[in-house]
Amino acid sequence: MSGTFTPAEIAETIGTSVQYVNKVLKNATTSENKPRLTLQSYAAAHRRGITKKNDLAAFFGVSRMTINRFENKCKAK
Repeated sequence: MSGTFTPAEIAETIGTSVQYVNKVLKNATTSENKPRLTLQSYAAAHRRGITKKNDLAAFFGVSRMTINRFENKCKAK
């Protein structure tokens, strides 16, 4: 539906807000192509040789700041 209709048209059709449609579409595109950032997937990425913060951010589809916050959690240390 998102390839044919605009977010405003989708929102009107299903009776929700444009912001909600945009949020769902964004999450759908990132979750399809990118793995979820978990301790296991983070360790797997390191084993694959992805160690730079910018590269990790691109791999997981998040910002560099998100990688920094994740690494600073007690679990990631």
